[in-house]
Amino acid sequence: MKKIVVFFSVFLMICLLINRVAAMSCHAGNGGHQHEEKSIEKSEKKKVKVKGSFYSKIYVCPMHPEIKSDKPGKCSECGMKLKKKQVLMTYTCTEKDCDYKQVKPGICPEHKKELVKKIID
Repeated sequence: MKKIVVFFSVFLMICLLINRVAAMSCHAGNGGHQHEEKSIEKSEKKKVKVKGSFYSKIYVCPMHPEIKSDKPGKCSECGMKLKKKQVLMTYTCTEKDCDYKQVKPGICPEHKKELVKKIID
């Protein structure tokens, strides 16, 4: 019985070590991450690489996740204190069919419209 417990413990530790090494390799390589955005087009899931993205902090209501703010405060619906949350953001064009994104604010070169900050889900 002791041999089974020892074997199982060693097996579990090896699995955890492999998982840790795999997670660390995500951050190694070319000096950063690459993030992918999933978008649905005509009932078809397609992965799109987001070249321009960054992490930003926003404030969200725990009871009403649709209530978001750039500053700390209270929820306009229930009055609860907004919680800080780190999200992946990008600046994107407001045109419906445009996929232009970048890290900094600017203007879409194709439509000549100002880019807006968008949360990547």
